[in-house]
Amino acid sequence: MLGRGSAEDRKGKEMTTAEEKRARRRTILIWTIALTLLFELITIIGRAVGGQSMGEWHTQHNTPTILRIHHMFWGALVFVIAYALRNKHRLMIYVIAIGLALIFSDLIHHFVYSPLVYGNLSWHWP
Repeated sequence: MLGRGSAEDRKGKEMTTAEEKRARRRTILIWTIALTLLFELITIIGRAVGGQSMGEWHTQHNTPTILRIHHMFWGALVFVIAYALRNKHRLMIYVIAIGLALIFSDLIHHFVYSPLVYGNLSWHWP
């Protein structure tokens, strides 16, 4: 039959697709972990160098409210933007990783790091 290919050809293509999906997931996982650690390190260094909480820093410098949003919410926005890139698979993979890393970094900072270092969640809202 023209255009259909053999059953073996179709099975080979399905395996390739499954392998590609696993490779994409692995790439997203690796980049998410690496970027989460990087973003959390940047957050910790920013707190250490500044010597004050982000809430205090924003008040002192009178920053716009949009900049006072936790990076978890920016991560959610980036994660949603990745959907618009669904036809650009390679780019979408990295945008998903960035979005997830921002979300996980903020959660780790507030639910692991802050309670251990400051004794509270250090959660503030503009």
